[in-house]
Amino acid sequence: MRPSATPSAKLGYILRMLRLPIAWCLLAACLPIAGCANYGLADASFDFLQPNVDDREKARRARLEYPAAAQLGPDIQAVVLHRGSTIRVTNRSAEPIAPQRLWINQRYVADLAEPIAPGQTARLQLTTFINSYERPFPVDTFFKPDSGFPVVLVETHDPQSDTRRRLAVQPDRERDIVELVQAYTPFD
Repeated sequence: MRPSATPSAKLGYILRMLRLPIAWCLLAACLPIAGCANYGLADASFDFLQPNVDDREKARRARLEYPAAAQLGPDIQAVVLHRGSTIRVTNRSAEPIAPQRLWINQRYVADLAEPIAPGQTARLQLTTFINSYERPFPVDTFFKPDSGFPVVLVETHDPQSDTRRRLAVQPDRERDIVELVQAYTPFD
């Protein structure tokens, strides 16, 4: 006659039987998280800025000063959409946007490598925009969804003519709208 199993033996048997299904469940739960990472891969036909900026290029961009004294020219008929870690610049004018410097929020700069033809949309990685401290533009991440900055102002600067031109920015979400209103509200 076999002695009856103790409760701890039954629990051990149950845990051994469940070990494999639990491992599969954990693996299945982690796979979607791994897919959320942004490795700088984007649609090549619309990527005009390289997602990885080397140290020399960061240092060069950090030395650039915002051209506050430059003459403000007419606005460019283009719309900027801020979505996640990218901005999409859609040229709505009849003339191309020439390769020149792009400034975001008067702090972060990058060079537009190729012209944006009329009706074309360019996808630009925000992490390629560098400030004077050689830091990239802060973007939201999976584990830090509120760590990014809003894109409030986008301007082009042509160093040859020393003119700045603004682009229309469409806010990403309510937080951006509130910060946009605060940025353009005069202090009383």
